Amino acid sequence: MLLYSFFLLFLLLLLQPYTVSSQQQQQNCISLSSSVPCAAFSSFYVDLRGLATEYSFLTNTSTIQEFDERLIAYLNTTDAYLLPLGCLSSNYNPTIPYARYSFTRLCAAMIQNSDHSLPCNFKFEKSPPPLCKTTCLDWVKSLNEITSNPRVCSDTEQRKSMLLSYEEQCKTWEGFNGTVMENCISGIANEPYTCGFGVDHMKIACDYCKNNPDDGCCQNVENCNRKLSPGAIVGIVIGTVIFMSIMVFLIVYGCRKRKKRLFELMSATNSGISSTSTVPTSGAAAAAAAAAAGGGGGVVTEKKIEEFYVAVHAYPAQMPDELDLSAGDIICLALPFDDGWAVGFNVTTGLKGAFPLVCISPVSTESVDQLLDNNITKIPERSVSCKKSRYDYIEAESPSSPTHQTPFFLK
Repeated sequence: MLLYSFFLLFLLLLLQPYTVSSQQQQQNCISLSSSVPCAAFSSFYVDLRGLATEYSFLTNTSTIQEFDERLIAYLNTTDAYLLPLGCLSSNYNPTIPYARYSFTRLCAAMIQNSDHSLPCNFKFEKSPPPLCKTTCLDWVKSLNEITSNPRVCSDTEQRKSMLLSYEEQCKTWEGFNGTVMENCISGIANEPYTCGFGVDHMKIACDYCKNNPDDGCCQNVENCNRKLSPGAIVGIVIGTVIFMSIMVFLIVYGCRKRKKRLFELMSATNSGISSTSTVPTSGAAAAAAAAAAGGGGGVVTEKKIEEFYVAVHAYPAQMPDELDLSAGDIICLALPFDDGWAVGFNVTTGLKGAFPLVCISPVSTESVDQLLDNNITKIPERSVSCKKSRYDYIEAESPSSPTHQTPFFLK
């Protein structure tokens, strides 16, 4: 019995480190559900304490917020790729060029770490898919383009060998050589709005999309002011021509319809202006109504006093069918329109036509009588004739003065 007790105690001592290690590892597993740089990996976990042994910038990192901040800061230093390639850091201060899809590749590398993060995911029954090989190769291609400038990086054997090593890793390591059939995680999925060039390098993304418009990632890149394609320009031109044609047609149709209506109303006015209701008016107003009726021998119907107006604003006729107005003219309104115009008769000038309603104002009975009486009884000054003797007059050569050919002298 004593021997059996010692055996159980020995087993407990052997299993205790494993149990403690398992509990600590589970406590170190942090979900990426709220991570911004690793948004496409939000369903998976990383072991921050274990990764800190390989990525020094993660030392003493305990929260996902700290993880994001230190990851972003790391990719803005020369440690990310310039020093491994043997490039001098002094050439890049204060801005470090961002290699395309750097966030996506680094997030995938941490999650696919078989010593630390993969055990975390397996404990939560997660199986992270690999990074797409095309995304990994795009990253290597970007490194090559950035460091190919002699002012940026010398073309050393170290640079060449590291680029070849990175490319080989994209093709052979199971964490980076994923395919679409394997449901791999692409750079577009993790960095959808920058085409993989980072939020601080949108100009580079716009330049890339300008030269590579068929790349699917460029559909989500905004604020680049890209030029319209020839097809889009043709479509805009055709649409503009159609729209202008419709507008011209509507304008011409409206003008013709308005002219036709005015012509019909003017024809009706020539045959006499009538009213359905009669209100007695003064003799001067009746005389004005008779003039509006055409001055013929027809029966003149007395008008409503509301149909007489006074011109408060002058209006020079712009079209042949319009009526000249001068301030103070007495206007007999025949028919108003909904567009702010009307047809009527200018009692003062004896003309008729269309005019804007805004130029006239209602006038009272007394004002109509007074204005009409003033126009009728005003005696003109003599200016073209003078008396030579008691029975002898001299006519001036004026078309406005009577001549010996007038009926008055032929009596």
